[in-house]
Amino acid sequence: MTEQQLNADLTRAMKAREMPRVYVLRGLLTAIKNRRVERRGAELGDADLLEIVRREIRQRFHRALSTGLEAPSPRVKLNFSLCVRPGQ
Repeated sequence: MTEQQLNADLTRAMKAREMPRVYVLRGLLTAIKNRRVERRGAELGDADLLEIVRREIRQRFHRALSTGLEAPSPRVKLNFSLCVRPGQ
């Protein structure tokens, strides 16, 4: 996964009008840009990108739980537990 791939996915999602996917990809790309600014323009490695994706997954998961709009299914909980290391 690279930033270019994410941008291409965003373009495809926008053309297909898949708004939930657009929102997620925009948030992810913004988080990546913010990290790059924090590092004063330094290129981000794969480990950095993976950490950002995990953080975004964790934030969205907990936000979904806290709003109570829709309880995550057992499958979503399993995927979440596989994506986020214990203790994070």
